[in-house]
Amino acid sequence: MTDEDDEGTLNFEDRAERLGKSRKKSADNARRKAADRKREESETPATPATPEADESKDDAPKPSVKDVYDPFNSYIPLDLKRMLKLRYRQASVEVEMATGEDGDPLELEKNRHWYPLVIKAGLDALEDVDGEGLAERARELEERTHSED
Repeated sequence: MTDEDDEGTLNFEDRAERLGKSRKKSADNARRKAADRKREESETPATPATPEADESKDDAPKPSVKDVYDPFNSYIPLDLKRMLKLRYRQASVEVEMATGEDGDPLELEKNRHWYPLVIKAGLDALEDVDGEGLAERARELEERTHSED
């Protein structure tokens, strides 16, 4: 069987396989970069804590979030996506206003800060919920999702 159907386009299974391989390769690359960074940090001798060293550390560019975190893709209902997007905008302004008074406002980055914060808050909120409670919430989400169709 060829990779192409009668019209010359890739069929679904081949696309899914290629996408899976691509995502696995990206995840492997991210893990390899993180391991390399950790190895470099452990091999680099510690420098004495001096004000000059602290200043140069602050001036150094932050590593890309792609180099620091593992990739994560998810599908969520449209209404949750809209709420997440709106709440991110609000939180971003709130953080900038709260940290901007000292002249160095923190930019709330979506992938570096926001998504991990939201996921952590959700995990914390579910920590004491038992299996029955989780099932109830999952059913509510399912009902809400199907009612949008």
